[in-house]
Amino acid sequence: MGAITDAEGVLTNTDSDDFYYNKKGEQINREKYDALKDRKKRKYSSFEANREVAEYFRRIGSYMKDYEDTTEKFDLAKHGFNKWLMDREAPGGTFNYQNYWDLDPADAKTGKRDTKKRAAQAKEWMDAYITDMKGRNDLSFEGNKSFSSLDDYLKKAQEVADQWGNPTWDARDKITAQRLGIDNDFMTKFFGTEGTPESTPQENAEAAA
Repeated sequence: MGAITDAEGVLTNTDSDDFYYNKKGEQINREKYDALKDRKKRKYSSFEANREVAEYFRRIGSYMKDYEDTTEKFDLAKHGFNKWLMDREAPGGTFNYQNYWDLDPADAKTGKRDTKKRAAQAKEWMDAYITDMKGRNDLSFEGNKSFSSLDDYLKKAQEVADQWGNPTWDARDKITAQRLGIDNDFMTKFFGTEGTPESTPQENAEAAA
């Protein structure tokens, strides 16, 4: 289509050679152009870079008017693990802790529960959540004070998954999880060590006797 810029990158408005072009981009020289009848000459025009560049952006703009930006600001309340888990395990809004307490049966003598199997279950959930989030390309972390990007957020989520995968659940796991917005009440109940975590220590002791 002719040289749009010169060696120094400066926009050159007209073609350096005496050529003419039709709408298909077909090129003819001055001699062939002059030999055409007036009716056919109207199908050709000289090359003007300014006009071509303007037309290029006009076409882009014609598509952009129909483009809808669906990017969302990342929000732990909307996109975090807790929301994901509730949507998956408790669509009605009530999480049944009893189903998971029984993964670690209470010791008949002490009335206490281990946390190993529940930690493994929590790790499975977090791993699945991370996999789902890796496919998100519609979240913006601009201005987020806690996480600079989705990769940064998922790296911290993986730390939680790895800690949950350890044999025991401890205070460090809880602190790391809290940084990801994981509800403290959920963690306290889910990882409760009492025979029935919502009961008092005395009630648990009596139940175990």
